[in-house]
Amino acid sequence: MYTGNAGEDAALDRGWILGHFKDVGDPRRSDAVEVKWGVHPRGTSGPSGCGVRYVPRCSC
Repeated sequence: MYTGNAGEDAALDRGWILGHFKDVGDPRRSDAVEVKWGVHPRGTSGPSGCGVRYVPRCSC
């Protein structure tokens, strides 16, 4: 299990917080899935055109 701050952790790897690029032994390493963290300014849309809302915490 890993706990941390997605915004702080993402800053170390250009937004990536989970994936194959993490060191072996790191609980955030996965060959099955990759997760990238980002924050859009309020009122903007992501690439798909859907509205973005601020979510302070996420549990996956």
